[in-house]
Amino acid sequence: SLAVDFLRRYSCIYHENEGKYRIVRFSNPIDGPYGRPVRIELEKLPSQYWSYVRKACEFWTKYTNIQFDIVPEINPNLPGIAIVAKFDQDPGYGAEAKRGTLNDIHEITSGVIVLYAGWLRGSERYKTTTIAHEIGHVLLTYTHTNDGSLMDLTSGGSEMLHTYQQLACKIIYTKNPGDSM
Repeated sequence: SLAVDFLRRYSCIYHENEGKYRIVRFSNPIDGPYGRPVRIELEKLPSQYWSYVRKACEFWTKYTNIQFDIVPEINPNLPGIAIVAKFDQDPGYGAEAKRGTLNDIHEITSGVIVLYAGWLRGSERYKTTTIAHEIGHVLLTYTHTNDGSLMDLTSGGSEMLHTYQQLACKIIYTKNPGDSM
């Protein structure tokens, strides 16, 4: 029940006219997590920073068994998460994630993670956990949690997902975008 409550709070849209929560997830069961590896596209990130991306993906694989395909080029025709360096900009935070949809608001078809000057100034640990956190915004939560996990903004870069969050990933990625929860 903790996993379902988590999904309803952070990974679903509540449709008031139906009285139902509908799943919002990255891609679909065929092209998305567990069906295929998640594409992580690095074309707009200098190669000396690619190791942080690899470590962030290893975190998600360790806790959720989601696999990743880290590629050097962006392909707008395939679902993927592009990581972009904007080190010349400093909005006061290190990174942000944006999610995109096409025809169905429940199916995330793309993600963009933007890394700013604040990320560049961070420690080695900060760089990895920040990327893992932003990947989590595309794959699992649209907002921050308040639970001391990786997805908690005030957790200080926690390097863990709670057991119920791990189960939530398995639940959400066995269902279609828009399925009721």
